[in-house]
Amino acid sequence: MFKVILAALLSLVLGSAAAASDPAAELDAANKLVSSLHPQEGKISLPGAIATLDLPPNFRYLDPADSGRLLEAWAIRPARIRWA
Repeated sequence: MFKVILAALLSLVLGSAAAASDPAAELDAANKLVSSLHPQEGKISLPGAIATLDLPPNFRYLDPADSGRLLEAWAIRPARIRWA
């Protein structure tokens, strides 16, 4: 279910960014990105062992590399995000 929702969101974002493109190609690109992600569930040890997450069944965690690729696909540049 996670991958279906993520693919749908990506196709919407990619579709709005390039309206003149081929919708089938956009959906294919979104599906390829989603299938390349590695969502984790359950107990997750964060990088650097700074904390451990115990995720409920309906939550998934993407590591920093996957999160960065997802943000790039959504046209959000991770370097521009200020968390504090």
